[in-house]
Amino acid sequence: MTRSAIGFLCGAASIVALATTAPASAQSVSRGESASDGQAAPEDRVIIVTAQKREQDLTEVPGSITVFDGEALENIGAVDFEDYAKYIPGLGASSQGGPGQRQLILRGVNAGDDPASTVGVYVDEAPVGSSTSLATGGRLGFELVPFDIERIEVLRGPQGTIYGASTLGGLLKYVTRTPDVDQFEGRGEADVFYVKDGDLSYGVKGALNVPIAGVAGLRVTGFYAEDGGFVDNVVTGRENVNSNERYGGRAQLLVEPGPNVSLRAAALYQRTEQDDSALVRYDFVTGEPFYGELENDRTVAAELTQDFQQYSLTADFDFGFATLTSVTAYSELETPAIGDATASFGAPFGSTAVALLREAETEKLVQELRLTSASRDEGMPLEWQIGVFYTEEDSRNDQVLTVRNGPFVPLNPTAVVELPTTYEEFAVFANTTLFFGERVSLNLGLRIAENDQFFSQSTSGPAVGLPPGVVSTVTNQSTDDTATYVVAPSWQVTDDITLYARAASGYRPGGPNAILPNPANPGESLVPLTFDPDTLWNYEAGVKGNFGLSGTFGLAAFRIDWDDIQIIQIVNGATFRGNGETARSQGIEAELAFEPVEGLTLGGNVVYTDAVLTDDTSIVVGGQEGDRLPLVPEWSATGFADYTFPLSGDLFGNVGATISYTGERQSGFPASLTNPSFTLDDYLTIDLRASVDFGAFRVAAFAKNLTNEIPQLGATNVGGRLDVAVGRPRSFGLLVGADF
Repeated sequence: MTRSAIGFLCGAASIVALATTAPASAQSVSRGESASDGQAAPEDRVIIVTAQKREQDLTEVPGSITVFDGEALENIGAVDFEDYAKYIPGLGASSQGGPGQRQLILRGVNAGDDPASTVGVYVDEAPVGSSTSLATGGRLGFELVPFDIERIEVLRGPQGTIYGASTLGGLLKYVTRTPDVDQFEGRGEADVFYVKDGDLSYGVKGALNVPIAGVAGLRVTGFYAEDGGFVDNVVTGRENVNSNERYGGRAQLLVEPGPNVSLRAAALYQRTEQDDSALVRYDFVTGEPFYGELENDRTVAAELTQDFQQYSLTADFDFGFATLTSVTAYSELETPAIGDATASFGAPFGSTAVALLREAETEKLVQELRLTSASRDEGMPLEWQIGVFYTEEDSRNDQVLTVRNGPFVPLNPTAVVELPTTYEEFAVFANTTLFFGERVSLNLGLRIAENDQFFSQSTSGPAVGLPPGVVSTVTNQSTDDTATYVVAPSWQVTDDITLYARAASGYRPGGPNAILPNPANPGESLVPLTFDPDTLWNYEAGVKGNFGLSGTFGLAAFRIDWDDIQIIQIVNGATFRGNGETARSQGIEAELAFEPVEGLTLGGNVVYTDAVLTDDTSIVVGGQEGDRLPLVPEWSATGFADYTFPLSGDLFGNVGATISYTGERQSGFPASLTNPSFTLDDYLTIDLRASVDFGAFRVAAFAKNLTNEIPQLGATNVGGRLDVAVGRPRSFGLLVGADF
C-alpha cells in the first residue's frame, strides 16, 4: 500500500502538502497524487474540489480555499476539530467548553457570543443546522468525527451566491468518501491517548465498502470515541469532569444504473454526550486562575447531549451538454443541555445552585435542483449553472430555570420559556464563467432569496411574575428578501502562476423579535418587532502557483465591509437582536510548501487579520469604534516539516513536527455592561508524530501540545463570574490502522 502526499490550499488557493507515510519516491508533494513512475510531474498536480458545486481543479477556482484530505487527518492523528483547524488559515472558533459548542469564525467575521452562525456547515450536498439565531445554531455547531472523510473544504469569504444564507465569513464542507462500485475495501483503526492530568482517551473506527454487481456500492462507517476529561471540580471533588463520548455511523448506497445516471442515498447518525464542560474559573482583576489552571467550582454540571441525524438522496442525470442534479435532505439536530446559572440568578433566589435547562432542536428539510453545464474542457465556450433552492426549518429553543437546594437536589422550575420558530426560504441562483482565450476568465454569480419566519414565545413560572398555571404567549413574524453577488476575474499568467480577484457579498437572514410590552403603553413594544439581515462585501486579490516539481505558494489580501451587524442587546433584562453597527476586517493570508530533498516536505502559513468596529454599538453591548472584534487574533501561523524514508523492502517510516501560534484575543467588548471583555492569552503548540507503514498495516505515535500550553479558547463573564474555556493539555497517543 502506498500513501499519497497530503494537500492543503492556502488563502490564495495554492496547494501545500504535508508528507505522509508513503514511499519517498511516490510523493507528489503539491497535489496528493502518486506518480506511477515514482516522480511527481506537474500534470499530476490535480486536486478536484466541489467548491462551486461542480468538479474542478482546485487552481481553477477564483477564491480562497483550503482542502484538507482524509489521509492528512489520519496522519496528524486528528480526533476532533482542534486537531485540524490549526492547519486551515483564517479558521478560528470560540468555545463554551467542549465539542458541539463551538462558534466558527472565518476572516474575523464575528461580533461576540452570537447565536447565529456566520460560517455555513455542509455535509456533502446538504447544509446543517439552523439558518437563524432563534434556534442558537451559531453556538451549537455540528462537528463530524474526522474518519473516512474524502476531504474537508474550507471556503474563505462570503459564499452567498452558491451556498446562500449565513455564509458571511465562509463555509466548512465535509465531503465523505463515495462508495466504490467496483472494489471491495475495508479499513479500521484504534487509538489511545494519555492526557496530562486527565483520563485516557481512546477510540475505534471502521469502514467497509462492498461492490454490488458492478452497478452499485455500499459503504458503511462506524466509530466510537471516549475523550478523557482534564478539568477538576473543587466543590464536588470530582476529577476530570469534562469527559465526553461520541459514537455513530454512516451508510451510503451508490447506484449507477447507466453511464449517465447516478443515485446516492446516505444516512448519518452521530451522538455526543458530555459530562461537563472544560471551563476554568478565573479572577477577572488578576487574569489568573481562581484555583488551579485546570480547576473549577461550578455547583451545576454543564451536561450536554447532541444528536444529529441526516438522510439524503442525490441524483445526477448527465445529458452531455449539462448535468441535472437533485438534492433532497432531511436532518435533525437536537442539543439538550444544562448550564450553571447561579452567577446570574443565585442571589435573587438565595441559592448556591441554579440550573438552566435548554433544549434546542432544528428539523430541516432541503430541496435543491440545479443544472450545471459541461466544462470548457468538453468543448463548451463558457460554463454556467442555474438552480433553485428551498428549505423549511422547524425549531425550538426551550429553557427551564430550576433553583436547587444543593448541587444534586432539584426543586420545581421557577421559569419556563418555550420558543418554537419556523423558517422557510426559497432562492434562485445563477453562476457563469466566461472565457477570454485560454488564460483569462470571468466568474459572475447572482442569488435572490426570500424567507418567511414565525416566532412564538410562551412564558410561565413565578420568576417571571406569573401565578401557577398561567402561561403568557406572544407571537411575531417577519419576511425578508435579499440578493447576493459575485464578480471574480482570473488570469493564468503562465502555466504555473495565476492571478485572481474577487468581489462577493453575503447575508444572514433577519427575523422577528419577542414582543416586550411597554408598561406605560401595553400596545407598544420596548424592542423592535423585527431585526434586519446583516450583509457584507468581501474584496480580495490573490496569486497562486507552483515552482519546481513540488513547490507551491499562495498569497491573498482581503478587505471585508460589514453592515447592519446583528448583535444581542438587552432591555429590562430581556434579550433581543438589533442592527446598526458596522465593522471592517482586512488582512493577508500566505502559504508555502516545497520539497528541498526527496522525501522531506517543509511548509506553513501566516495570517494577519485586522478586524475592528467602525461604529459604536449600544451602551449595553459596549463596543466602541476601533475595538477589535471578539475572538479574532491579529496574528496566527503554522509551520510543519515531514520526512518519509525507506526502511527495508516495503517498509517505510515517517517523522514530522508541527508548530502553531495563535495570538491574543478579546472575549468581548471592553465596555460591555453585561459581559466585559477578558483578554485571552496567545499560545504556541508543538506536535510531533512518527509512523511506520508495513503495507496493509500502520503504526503511529503522537505527541500533541508537547510544551503543555493551556489554550484559552473562549470566556464568559456574567454576574461577576469569569469562566474560561480551555483546550487539551499535553497528550501522547498511539494509533494502529489496517486496510484490507
